[in-house]
Amino acid sequence: MGGAGPAGVRAYPELLRLDRPVGTWPLVVPGWIAVAALAGPGDGIVLGPLLPGYGALSGGAACGLNDVLDARFDAQVPRTAGRPVASGRLAAGRAVAFCGAVGTFVRW
Repeated sequence: MGGAGPAGVRAYPELLRLDRPVGTWPLVVPGWIAVAALAGPGDGIVLGPLLPGYGALSGGAACGLNDVLDARFDAQVPRTAGRPVASGRLAAGRAVAFCGAVGTFVRW
């Protein structure tokens, strides 16, 4: 992931896959369908735009926890060896704490 900032700071959004938002859509589209079917017009205007952010954060937290669990395996696979936990740029404990905080925020 390119951009300014120290590598340690860049590891956090990379852990959540914010540089690759394609995984967000499987969470967002059903949410939009549910909002359209069940919410009133005022609620849909408020909830609809929030869903992509919540989808990105909740899906990212799940990806981050998966990276912690698969770090040893990911380090051996060329495609995944550069991920923050597998490469050692982010400690597993910090990744778990960050993903837990993000997951708590999303639930709140």
